[in-house]
Amino acid sequence: MDVAAFSDDNFEVKDWINKTFKSAEAQENRDAFVSSLVMKLQLYVQQVNSALEDTSQQVLQSLPRVMRDTEILHQEALLLRDKMHSVKQEIAKVEQDTGLSMATLEHIDRIKTELQASKQALHEADNWTILATDMEEVFESGDIENIYTKLVSMQQSLRILANVPDYEDRKLQLEGLKNRLEAMASPMLVQALTSASVEQSQLFVRIFTAIDRLPQLLKYYHKCQKGILMQQWRNIVEMEQDEGVAEWMHKFYDVLLSNWHDQVKWCGQVFTSAPTVNTLVDLYVDTLTSLDPSFNICIDAALKQQSNHLSFLMELQQITKHFSVNLQVAVDSASHGELLSQLKQLDRDLTRSLLDVSRKLNSQEVNSFVQYKKLLLSAAGQTELDALVSSIQEGEETLLIEHITLSLNKLCSNVHHTTFQVIFAPISVQLELVQSASANSQAMTVAPDLPDFSFAPQEYITQIGQYLMTLPQHLEPFMLQDNPSLTLALHVADAEYGMLSGETEGGFADVLLAIIARGTCQTYCDNILGICELGPSACKQLATDIDYLGNVLEDLGLTLPEHLQQLSMLLRLTPDEYQTKSSGCSPRLVAAVRQMRNITSS
Repeated sequence: MDVAAFSDDNFEVKDWINKTFKSAEAQENRDAFVSSLVMKLQLYVQQVNSALEDTSQQVLQSLPRVMRDTEILHQEALLLRDKMHSVKQEIAKVEQDTGLSMATLEHIDRIKTELQASKQALHEADNWTILATDMEEVFESGDIENIYTKLVSMQQSLRILANVPDYEDRKLQLEGLKNRLEAMASPMLVQALTSASVEQSQLFVRIFTAIDRLPQLLKYYHKCQKGILMQQWRNIVEMEQDEGVAEWMHKFYDVLLSNWHDQVKWCGQVFTSAPTVNTLVDLYVDTLTSLDPSFNICIDAALKQQSNHLSFLMELQQITKHFSVNLQVAVDSASHGELLSQLKQLDRDLTRSLLDVSRKLNSQEVNSFVQYKKLLLSAAGQTELDALVSSIQEGEETLLIEHITLSLNKLCSNVHHTTFQVIFAPISVQLELVQSASANSQAMTVAPDLPDFSFAPQEYITQIGQYLMTLPQHLEPFMLQDNPSLTLALHVADAEYGMLSGETEGGFADVLLAIIARGTCQTYCDNILGICELGPSACKQLATDIDYLGNVLEDLGLTLPEHLQQLSMLLRLTPDEYQTKSSGCSPRLVAAVRQMRNITSS
């Protein structure tokens, strides 16, 4: 019997009785059911009364103890209030008595800090004197690295001595020494830039960056590259007099585009902190406006020999437009062949700066008035900062600008997917013809017992093969050039590049080719499995097509996947040997081919 309904606030006796009497037991014998129900209710009433009586007894027995505990708690609360009042008075008395002492301590701490700063300034002044005295001897040695090391030390000392009376004189002295170092290093620097020596150029970048002269080094690079490009223009004009200005411009534009691809890679390795795109664009603008002979002079001379001036000018305009479009594509690509790598570098710089600042803030020698962590951050903020620093110190990979990095990673993934779809589109179009090609071969009256060499690959698969064979030519520039920025973007776009690019000779271009080949094979297999019916000759024809694709992949250094190899074998088996020789193949493929060929399962 359900008595839980009695506790409901909306309990209705009539509803409960009517519901109870709807049971099968009540319908059979109402009098007996009523007697039994009344007896059960009486028993429940007795149990409830007994439980209430027991509970009342327990409450009555524990009530004195509860009253006693309450009284004790009240007395303790009054005692605690008195103690808190006494402590408050003592704190106020201590603050009043020690206020002057705290002010004195703060004054002493400020004096200590100023003395330490003075001590450091005196030390650096002495260090400056020693370094300045040694510089002449160091310059006579001709050791550039030793010279720049001492100049960096003098530069650091000068920052400490910013408030000394002769600061400007010291600054002029330091700039003069930097000029001497630059003059001494310039022949070797020009040689390194002209020969495109990465190692030597990186050394000079490090030196010039340390002495705050990187812009001057970029000017040297600009001048060297400009000289090389202008000499190439002169060579084109002098050696190809019979070609004419249109061909000269076309070839020189090709030189600039080739130079762009070479220099983007080289500058990315050498000038890691300088914007490569801006550096190269400025170089090409200056070069094109400084050519000798200039484009204007060459065009004016050529116009005198032309009968149709407008047609000739339109031809030159098309050549220049073609170059500008190609250069714009290269610039956009490099801006995007750099954004991710620069973002990674920014994150590393932020991490390093965070560690340096944290180390300084936690130092015991830092003045309490520059303890910015305690002055500017709440307790929760300090805890969060300490946790971040600890995670970095323990070697965990923490991205301070993670939300931007995630957006760029998604962009790289989307671009890679779009690129794959564009490359794969011609293959997909041909693979859609698999079923119709099989239907055509099905209708052909070819004897099924002809040898395999009697069947030639169909047009759809030869089109795919020819397309796959041309892909390495389009990807060849990426195989020959090491592009760290592009490699980084591909690594975040697809993890397969990170796993395989180091193992393949062609780098990520081979990985992309393998991905395209795998997609081709998978789509090919799916379309084959969609064929409804195949006759004996059509089976051999389709197996021939599969084998042709395998030969193409082998020429590309790849292998035909196992599922296509099994399909080729299953298509060549006779119905009598299908049951025995299909063992070991994928059950899914075995069943699909059996259904296509209408082979009865024994």
